[in-house]
Amino acid sequence: MQLLLAAKEWPTNVARFLIRSLIRHPQDARAESTLAVNETQTYPQYWSHVLHPTPFRNPHQCKPAGAGTSELNVQDHPHGAGASSSITSAVAVVPNGWIYERNDDNSARFLLGTEGSNPLICFGVNPSTAVPDELDQTLRRVRGYSQRNGFGSWMMFNLYPQRSTDPEGLHDAYIAELKTTNERRIAEFINGRALTLLAAWGEPITTRPYLRDMLADIVGITDASACSWQSIGALTTKLHPRHPSRGAYLPLRDFDIASYLKRL
Repeated sequence: MQLLLAAKEWPTNVARFLIRSLIRHPQDARAESTLAVNETQTYPQYWSHVLHPTPFRNPHQCKPAGAGTSELNVQDHPHGAGASSSITSAVAVVPNGWIYERNDDNSARFLLGTEGSNPLICFGVNPSTAVPDELDQTLRRVRGYSQRNGFGSWMMFNLYPQRSTDPEGLHDAYIAELKTTNERRIAEFINGRALTLLAAWGEPITTRPYLRDMLADIVGITDASACSWQSIGALTTKLHPRHPSRGAYLPLRDFDIASYLKRL
């Protein structure tokens, strides 16, 4: 721990290398003590700068080959600008082949998917309880659509990252820090690639007025990389893209996201 406290004086890249090297060997007692970063940490700006995960520019650098890894996951504070500036940490073991990020108290999930080339990027309204190797019906179907349509991997994002098994449970007013982190993760993962995006939020997008604005801002990010949108079969009777968990597997169709936003 003394090494890590001293590391605040080091260049960021050196400090990050040291910290991640220790984290990748949790069987070492010294590494275990390193992970005990908690609410009383007195260097919040230092820790958020050095430890805030930015793995998605090159996901294969997130973990050593052939093994699961322990990732120290320090997130923006999820409770708004008036909350304490203290930093909390959560350690999540990510199985080999998975990409996964949540916030420190597991009330939000920013992304969940698999490593690999040519990913199908799916967008829902909000995440439920799924984690790597314990997928819910929605994510099993997203995986199925990816496999049936020749994609090498898949990734699930959401318009708003709050975990809730029912969209009616979403915050009445969104938390700006959650929105900002969500959009940053999307931009980092896409990283200028012209990927295929699957609109799969269904009619729950009308649950909260702010979800339309969330989508518009995400489209601004994806348009900058010339991504293409698709939907599952024909639109619903209310002209929303279908949710993947319902009905038979259907062909993917081009989806005009600009026209959709105009009428939403």
